[in-house]
Amino acid sequence: NVKKGYTGVFYERFIKGNWVAAEGTIYKDFADAPQKYTLDAAPDDIAFCTLGMDFGGNGSAHAIVCTGYSRGLKKIIVVDEYYRKEVISPLQLERDTVDFVRRCKSKYKITDMYCDSAEQVLIKGIKGALAREKIPINVHNARKGVIIDRIRFTCLMMAAGRFFVVKNCKHLIEAFSGAVWDGKKLDDTRLDDGSVNIDSLDAFEYSIEPYMKRILQLYFGGGRE
Repeated sequence: NVKKGYTGVFYERFIKGNWVAAEGTIYKDFADAPQKYTLDAAPDDIAFCTLGMDFGGNGSAHAIVCTGYSRGLKKIIVVDEYYRKEVISPLQLERDTVDFVRRCKSKYKITDMYCDSAEQVLIKGIKGALAREKIPINVHNARKGVIIDRIRFTCLMMAAGRFFVVKNCKHLIEAFSGAVWDGKKLDDTRLDDGSVNIDSLDAFEYSIEPYMKRILQLYFGGGRE
């Protein structure tokens, strides 16, 4: 059971005892066999969803991810996404966000959205747009915890068979398949030079951060948040 909790570089380190450098594909199991983690449609046992949003600029994309949780937080299932890389106005972003939130809330119970705290002006505009459209949702600043903790948690959920993505989330699937370690850094750092889609990964991680600690305590005996 312990072995099943680790994949990739973490398996080499914590199971085999080889303190290897983090290099190559981060989510190797996902990249090698995405069919293990993808679903044709969302399952019926989703209790609620959260939204995570990352803002674009300087070549990056605006991304929103809708992440569902099964009863008891046993499984994480990404059910929908928004992704737009071209330059758009703040007003267009507000309209797109309203449309996406409305679509997700029409299918799932959603009360909270977590946005990249670096863009307070954009967040204020989105809050105003949602309020004007009378769409009830709590918009928070994302916690933006240590990235390696977010990566380790996701790898743990994948290894435990508790993580899935619905096939319509093509950009996130591409992001998981293409994420690599930065070979130029001595510490465990995800490559973020514009060559891979980090925006969808950030949005996803913002959506799961509030529940990471609770899930670890429930099913894996604790751990860092």
